[in-house]
Amino acid sequence: MAQNIAGGLEHLLEDLVRRAVRDAIAEAGISGVGTASSSAPAAAPSASSSASSSLPLVNRAVSRVLQPTGQSEIMAAVLQSASGFAGRCALFVRRGEGFSFWRGEGFAAETVSDLKSLSAPARQPGAFKEAAENLVGVSTVRNAEALPSAMVSALAGAADDALYLFPIVVQGRAVAALYADSGSNAGSVESSALEILTRVTGLSLETAAGRAAASAAHPVMAPAESSAPAEAPASDALQFLTIDIHRKSFEPPSATAGQGTKLVLTNRDTISHPVYIRFEDEVFLATKIIKPEASLTVILDRAGIYKLFESTYGLKGRIDVQKSLVIVPGKVD
Repeated sequence: MAQNIAGGLEHLLEDLVRRAVRDAIAEAGISGVGTASSSAPAAAPSASSSASSSLPLVNRAVSRVLQPTGQSEIMAAVLQSASGFAGRCALFVRRGEGFSFWRGEGFAAETVSDLKSLSAPARQPGAFKEAAENLVGVSTVRNAEALPSAMVSALAGAADDALYLFPIVVQGRAVAALYADSGSNAGSVESSALEILTRVTGLSLETAAGRAAASAAHPVMAPAESSAPAEAPASDALQFLTIDIHRKSFEPPSATAGQGTKLVLTNRDTISHPVYIRFEDEVFLATKIIKPEASLTVILDRAGIYKLFESTYGLKGRIDVQKSLVIVPGKVD
């Protein structure tokens, strides 16, 4: 059953991607990326002609983004593909109220080291705020009005001062942003191609989350080796962990669970809550706007730290998943 659902999701994704690519190319000749300030750089070469000449490369790049099924692998694929359309590029992932550096292409090792310690606030004026709120690409000058001053210093050294920032949108929310500039080759950024890639990446990530949820809801059962199998030990039985959103908080705010535990996250408030779950350094495992008395169900199938986030009120939770453990609710560290 899960395989049939996953297959349906993949066919849906292919259709969505075809429409996204077609729409992006059509729009490229009408409107480019937005500008974050009046001091925006001179317009890049015609987006429509750039998209047309690069279309074979874009098609191959889209295929690379669609091949992986894990979220980290999808993000790595779009970053590698984007490097063919810009001198330098980097992915910044949304973590709480800011965007933090994840990985980069075309940067010196010293620059990467500097960027790892920096983040860009999502709610303070600048390129990241505009991209996150408007969910459109931003083109502007790399200065202290667009980026934090420390980030401007770390990103110095490009052949020109233009920067491009494209949000990666999942269920109406920017979960990451792709930064691009010319590096040592002035005018090397192909903004229309990067916009197509980030749109496709959002669709691919959303489908990956849906595929994981479908597999959790309809697990594929292995056939029994005998007609009367021995009863599984109690420690191997599927465990459940229930966490509620109540009075604008996760209850309990932290817990310890065994690998394979089924998490049921239920909204007990009278308002909807946009929630996303991140495993270790992945962008997200699942995301959903949970309506009152509705739930989000996820199988915690890997050992490690799962983090819960609610974006409206900044709520945070944590689940420490270990092998063969009984569920133990706890407190935030």
